[in-house]
Amino acid sequence: MDSIEQSVRLPQGAKSLDAYVRYYAGPDKEMVAAIYMLPGLDDPPRGEGCDELRADGSSVPCKFGWPRSAELGPGKRVWLSNIATLPMPMRDAGDCGIVSVVYHVSERRFIEVTCFGAQ
Repeated sequence: MDSIEQSVRLPQGAKSLDAYVRYYAGPDKEMVAAIYMLPGLDDPPRGEGCDELRADGSSVPCKFGWPRSAELGPGKRVWLSNIATLPMPMRDAGDCGIVSVVYHVSERRFIEVTCFGAQ
């Protein structure tokens, strides 16, 4: 995480690195995927909930496989167990509220640094 954060150049329109909650996971030893998210974008919009549909047609409240961004706060970072547990935004990011990063470890290069919601 330190190596990535020392060399990443965020896209135009992005906030400062410390504005984002930063989630990292490695699909393998060579690649690291990250989601940088402004706090609260993984919460449902006000007045809406989140339910998971079960096989029998019933539903249960959503379970999240990551620490919620609003609870962590800006500037915090977390290493998650695998790429499948990276957060999923539940609200529109708008103006680069979410940045996706893919980093190749041994080559020390960025495969992707993409801003979502840029105008």
